Amino acid sequence: MSVYSGLRNIILIGSLFGFHGLLNRSLILDGVNEVLIVTQRITLVTILMALYCFKEFRKEISLSTLKKGGLTGFLAIFLPGWTFVFALKYISSGLQSIFISTIPLFTVIWVFLFYKEEKITKTKLFSVILGLSGLIVLFLSGATGINSGGNLLLGGTLAIVGVQGPLLSTPASTAAAAREALRVMSS
Repeated sequence: MSVYSGLRNIILIGSLFGFHGLLNRSLILDGVNEVLIVTQRITLVTILMALYCFKEFRKEISLSTLKKGGLTGFLAIFLPGWTFVFALKYISSGLQSIFISTIPLFTVIWVFLFYKEEKITKTKLFSVILGLSGLIVLFLSGATGINSGGNLLLGGTLAIVGVQGPLLSTPASTAAAAREALRVMSS
């Protein structure tokens, strides 16, 4: 792959991801049919990425890579797309952003469970326990950030499930993200 192809890929993926965030935030408006919009967004992204990948990588596509790509797409795009949108019905977008920011916390947990070669120090373990304590306190507060009530247990659980999708989508990205999270936590 040339440098220009790599740059084009980064711009395409960044634009689609930015559009995803903007669309999710705008779904808190009244009267928006989130099921229709999320379905259209996921379908559009899937079609665009499928056309691009087929054009770029048609020689490397096999049944095995198609299965892995399908699982990765489901975990990285479909699962968070749906859970984040439906979480916005029960919690505010600001509170959802707090749940999304727990990605480093859950990355360390998944690495601890699945990648035994990674060393988790006592300081890092304490940081994870502190972060989990913060989540527990948040859930115990019951604050949803929505004037009309909401449901923190349902909305928060949906947001946390949505966070797990990208973390589990590919072991390599999980390990790389975990190393970075561990590096950040230790500094």
